Amino acid sequence: PQNEMVFSSQPPLPLHRTVMRKSPSMAEFSNAQTAEEAPNCVLINVSPIEYGHVLLVPRITDCLPQQITLDTLHLALHMAAESNNEHFRIGFNSLGAYATINHLHFQGYYLWQNFPVELAATAPMFKASGVTVARTVDYPVRVLVCSARDSGANLKELARVVSHMCEAFQATNTPFNLLITESGRCIYVIPQRFSRAIANGEVPQDVIDTGVNPAVFEIAGHMVLKRQEDYDQLDEPKTVRMLEQATLSEEDFGSIAARFQRDLA
Repeated sequence: PQNEMVFSSQPPLPLHRTVMRKSPSMAEFSNAQTAEEAPNCVLINVSPIEYGHVLLVPRITDCLPQQITLDTLHLALHMAAESNNEHFRIGFNSLGAYATINHLHFQGYYLWQNFPVELAATAPMFKASGVTVARTVDYPVRVLVCSARDSGANLKELARVVSHMCEAFQATNTPFNLLITESGRCIYVIPQRFSRAIANGEVPQDVIDTGVNPAVFEIAGHMVLKRQEDYDQLDEPKTVRMLEQATLSEEDFGSIAARFQRDLA
C-alpha cells in the first residue's frame, strides 16, 4: 500500500554520489568549527525556478535518505542565516510531498516578493524552548508557523522543535513540506495530503489536468505552471481551490497540533 512506502529508508543509489562528486557546478558549505568527512555540498539547479536556485545536499557522500534530522535541519538554518538576505528562502519536500529523489536535499532561491503564506494571518498556539508555534488562519492550507524571531531562541532550539515535528510525520507516513524564511528564524511546517487525495479520487479532474504538484514552493503560493492556458487563466480563486486539495482536515490538523503541544510545550 502507498502509505507503507512513503518514507522508505532505503539508501539512494551510489550513482548519485559518483555523479555529484564529479560535477563542476558544486561548492561546499560547512561550519568552520567542525570537520566532517562527508561534505555539505551546494549544487546549482539545472532547472531553476527563480534566481540563485541551488540544492543543499548535507553529507553528500553518506547518501542520506530524504528525511529530516536535527543536525541536517540545523545546517539548513545556518545556510539561510549565512545568506544574510531575507529574500533567500530554503524549502524541503518529504517523500509523498513531491520530493523528486530519495537523496537528502533542500532547495533554495531568491524571491523578491513575499510568498503568500508569509502574508497569512496567524494565531498563537504554544511556546516550546523559546520558539513560538502558531497556525495560519486565512490561508487555503493549514500550516504550523515556528518562529524564533521575537523570543531570542537560537537556531539550534528552532531546529530541535521542528525536527521533532518532522520525525513524528516521518514515523506516521504523513507527507510534509518546510519553508525556511527570515534568514533561518522562521519555519513554515506544512503537512499535506495531495497525493493521497489523488489516489482516493478526491481531487477534481481539472485540477489534476494542470499537472501542478504542490511541492513546497507551490504550496507556499509561488505557483509553477506547466501549460500556457493555466498561466493565462490562473487567478486567486483558482489557486485557492487547487491548494485546498492539499490541506489536512481541521480535525486531523488539530490533533497533530495538540500532540506537538503535549510533547514540546
